[in-house]
Amino acid sequence: SARLPVAPTPPCVSAVLWKKTGCSWRSRWVRRRFVLRCGCLHWTSPSSDGKVLAGLNFINFSRTMCEVERAADGCGDIVIRPVDGAVWSSQDAHGRVLTATPLVISVGRDADTSDIWFRRIGEHIAFARSLLEASQCRELGSAAITNEGGSSSGGGSSSSSDCGCSSNSSTCGNSIGNVSTDIGA
Repeated sequence: SARLPVAPTPPCVSAVLWKKTGCSWRSRWVRRRFVLRCGCLHWTSPSSDGKVLAGLNFINFSRTMCEVERAADGCGDIVIRPVDGAVWSSQDAHGRVLTATPLVISVGRDADTSDIWFRRIGEHIAFARSLLEASQCRELGSAAITNEGGSSSGGGSSSSSDCGCSSNSSTCGNSIGNVSTDIGA
């Protein structure tokens, strides 16, 4: 059977960045370790020795139709939000689930790092969308075969925790400045 092509897996990126937290009248910035990998954005509190602590938060971009944009004030902050009319998936793990509240991150004043993160987030959103579209086509194809009296081929849809990469995929590798990224992908 024909398979819908999936976009190539974008490079992984990780760094300690700033995340805006709280409501607009009482917001503050907190440092978090972010990892953008296989269509998912993960973050947690970094420990003083650089190791990741428990309490991993994540957004699986295949569960919520999202957009990424620069903050309107021109400070270089990156805003990730569900598209108009959508809310964050209840299957994700973060404090914004079932709301349209944007996630705002900042890399500080480093324009190059901001550009990398902005571009990579967009690539991971597109990758996750292609995974979702391919999965939906497989499910529709399996349903059509079953409805016609044949047997379903199984389609192999992803589990709810799958972020688009197989478990043996590489993790973030080489470091460029304060950003770690896969090179050559």
